[in-house]
Amino acid sequence: MLQITQTRDAASILFNLEGHIVLSAERAGAGRTVLVEPIEREGACTDCGVMSSRIQARPVHRVRDVPCGGSPVEVRVRKRRLACLEPQGPRRSFVQTTDEIPLRSRLTSRLVAGMVADLSAELRAVSRVAGTSGVSWTTVMRVMEDTAVVDGGVDRRLVRRLGVDEHRFRRVRYLKNEAGKVTRVEPWSIVFTDLDTGAILDIVDGRRGQAVRDWIGARPRWWRNRVELVAMDMSTEFRRAVRKVLPKAAITVDHWHVVARANQMVTEVRRRRAHDRHGRPGGDTEPAWDYGRR
Repeated sequence: MLQITQTRDAASILFNLEGHIVLSAERAGAGRTVLVEPIEREGACTDCGVMSSRIQARPVHRVRDVPCGGSPVEVRVRKRRLACLEPQGPRRSFVQTTDEIPLRSRLTSRLVAGMVADLSAELRAVSRVAGTSGVSWTTVMRVMEDTAVVDGGVDRRLVRRLGVDEHRFRRVRYLKNEAGKVTRVEPWSIVFTDLDTGAILDIVDGRRGQAVRDWIGARPRWWRNRVELVAMDMSTEFRRAVRKVLPKAAITVDHWHVVARANQMVTEVRRRRAHDRHGRPGGDTEPAWDYGRR
């Protein structure tokens, strides 16, 4: 049972969820459960815009939030369902929303901002960001697709370290033309990033070296001459393209791909040695198999 926090104002200041006040808090296993409520007691109808403070119900929703004090937090939001006071309006009631918890959102805005910052500041695995944020891989990918911000002034930016990586933004699609022929559309794109600031410079369609060559080649000569280092995956096609248009820049492999390739090699060696020793794949109780799951 959640009990109302005695020092309500102090708790709200420490929790720092903009536009909300903390009603109660308790420990729940290894984490915490916090009940909050919007500070504003009235809101505008999402359809007609008429302000209302007449409460019809107080539904409680669960949303994901950033960790607090190093522990996961489950936020329960007691929203107000307000009656629409416009007789000619299309709806009779609406749920109050805030900037931190938009309509139908299961994530706080600060959690979304944190995930975007983690993905933009450095080349991190999406699964690692998902684990840190306490959400699924699919959720992180959806956030990235919805909130990716592309720098419109790429030719005016002084880029010293350039990141190039291919990314799959959506599922494979099948399109049928007027003749009835079905074409498979690969949803691959190439992301160009300023590694010093984490800013996304541009996103172009495709996954071939020609797309990399065309994009870098379209930059002014002074822009290309300033690039000192290019980080990418282990694609030889990308390497040839970069070497063609940036002959003086150093080329390196980003750390995520290095770690992924090393882990893949360890897994292959472990499986081969286990099969050589036992004449079959490893079992759940055998050390070689157990190490691979850690």
